[in-house]
Amino acid sequence: MAEVKNRLLVLLQYLYENTDDEHPATLTDLAMCYKKNGHAGNRHTITDDIQTAIAFGIEIMSVPVGHAKGYYIAERLFEFIELKMLADAVLSSKVINPDKSAIILDKITKLINTQNRELLTGTMYPEARIKTERAVYASLDTIGKAISKRKQISFNMYDYDLEKKPILRYDGMEYRASPYAFIWADDRYYLAAGYQRKDQMTILHFRVDRMCNVHMEEDDAIIDDSFNPVENANGMVDMYGSGAELQSVLLTCKNSHMQYVIDEFGLDFPVEVLDEDYFQATIQVRPNRTFFAWIFRFCGDIKVAAPREVKELYEAMLRDALEKQLL
Repeated sequence: MAEVKNRLLVLLQYLYENTDDEHPATLTDLAMCYKKNGHAGNRHTITDDIQTAIAFGIEIMSVPVGHAKGYYIAERLFEFIELKMLADAVLSSKVINPDKSAIILDKITKLINTQNRELLTGTMYPEARIKTERAVYASLDTIGKAISKRKQISFNMYDYDLEKKPILRYDGMEYRASPYAFIWADDRYYLAAGYQRKDQMTILHFRVDRMCNVHMEEDDAIIDDSFNPVENANGMVDMYGSGAELQSVLLTCKNSHMQYVIDEFGLDFPVEVLDEDYFQATIQVRPNRTFFAWIFRFCGDIKVAAPREVKELYEAMLRDALEKQLL
């Protein structure tokens, strides 16, 4: 019985690592594999092992290969294009440092056969991506456990000095917060958390790769039952440093810029066509500097139309920036 189990493991490993519909393995190939791993294998033994694997739910298909039969694994956990997308996401992520990227990519490539493995890795160019040098996995793990257990967390935030060295923010002030959810935005992880400001609980967003010394505390998290992670994420162009309240903002945009509004806010916003050149969109957003920076990039082709206080806030920021630029 042990011999049969070992042969089956050898068979399945070979088929998973070396075959697909374009690269089937013949009985001769499989016999050589058996021999290499110390097992005797003839035509009947191998076909019996294949039938045993099929009986256990492994989808092994056969196709003609010349005058012989070829066998391959027909269904895998991931298709090639799915692994390609996962690999590109890892490479593109600013959160995953180069060393960890290499480890994850090595694991991803092991999920596909050797022929396609070369095709997969041959289109990867990790050296072209800007990535953080700091590991955030321990912080993500601790925060995730705290969210699951509904516990508070303590942590520090850090910035960089003029020598590009990390320094703790506010002289090492310890933050205490109730973590609600991770939100992925601008190619980074953010933590949406309840944070006590004076006598009021507010929801802030902390960039996880700027958090350090993260610990789960014994105190229970203060849960805001009205918190909706989807609405919270959709209302933000960029959450880092945002403290403004979520509100409706009316934008006047050139018709050719509809794609950019959709890229930032999705499809779920009201639109009114003004004329052949412009339309207006009502979006839900936090009117902070990062939102205004997004508007500024379009050089007047997207403008704040209402409410007045948001329009005045944007104009004040523009005047302040111009005065500083002209100094």
